[in-house]
Amino acid sequence: MNAKNELGPDALDFWIGDWTVSWPDGTGTNQIRRILDDRVVEEVFECHAEDGALYGRSLSVLDTADGLWKQTWVDSSECLPRLCRSARRRAHQLSTVSRT
Repeated sequence: MNAKNELGPDALDFWIGDWTVSWPDGTGTNQIRRILDDRVVEEVFECHAEDGALYGRSLSVLDTADGLWKQTWVDSSECLPRLCRSARRRAHQLSTVSRT
């Protein structure tokens, strides 16, 4: 693993739990838990906004080859971006990965 980019297996532990979220036009819930022998972080998101509901799921897993957390997100709007969480400068950043 590249130590410069490494977040480590417990880097997403701050996120685990049940969350209530809100913004000017809606509210939602986010349930985060570890699954599959604690190697995968699962997210279950539900949003209830004035313009409709959105339901989403993500799975995040640490890629030990490059030290990056990889996340796949799907939702009820048929969105399917693949995301990578990197540790550059000790900040969590998500970026899309091109589908080739």
